[in-house]
Amino acid sequence: LPDNVSELRPPPAATRGASLGISPALYDIFQEEARTHIATLHREFSELVADPSRPTPFAMLRAVHTLAGIAGTVGIAVIRTLGVALEHALLRRETTENPADAESLERVRQAIVALESMADSVAAGHPPETDPDLLDTLDALYPPPAAESAEFPELPGITAETGDAAPALPSCAADASPTDEAPWPEEVQDY
Repeated sequence: LPDNVSELRPPPAATRGASLGISPALYDIFQEEARTHIATLHREFSELVADPSRPTPFAMLRAVHTLAGIAGTVGIAVIRTLGVALEHALLRRETTENPADAESLERVRQAIVALESMADSVAAGHPPETDPDLLDTLDALYPPPAAESAEFPELPGITAETGDAAPALPSCAADASPTDEAPWPEEVQDY
């Protein structure tokens, strides 16, 4: 226990998140959501390790996606970057030849622990630190199957000859009749 009992109390509302440039309201939202999503990552990872041949749980993907998003919203780039890297690695896991690879799963665990540590730093009012090696490792996890081609699929409405053909309008747009009325109020049109 700290010598000073006041260290156990959360900071006053006006200073929460201020040292990181985050408004107190967003800081509180981030803290609550980060704890929830990190707990989900730990729980789902434990289940994944118990049966590594199963697909990546949707709840795990949603948790890391949302954690990265809320970190981006409040401006914590290092958590957002690591979250996105983990999300992409987990998405690639679905198409890899060896999704149960123990070394890869260990890297996923390390990323979850790092996200938790970063969120703890934010909770303590300190900027979180990043691990560039972990980011590089996540980027290399779960390569696509060897049979996959590096070519992009052909998109409907775009040909290799022109490359610039516009896709057809949806039927609702094609049925719309033009009107002489401006779509916005007059004061908006002046901008």
